[in-house]
Amino acid sequence: MTHQDYVKFLTEQLVLRMDQTKQDKQKNKDEKTPDILSNTWFGIFPISWKILTKK
Repeated sequence: MTHQDYVKFLTEQLVLRMDQTKQDKQKNKDEKTPDILSNTWFGIFPISWKILTKK
């Protein structure tokens, strides 16, 4: 990817986000899945422990 392609992509994304209404932004924010609390607080260790204990 060249420098110009990257700048073009970033400007397109910026324009798309600027054109969204407040309702669309709130809707997209609400649709995101919540993070698992143990993964957020302790990182990869709970995931690896779950994988090890399943085997």
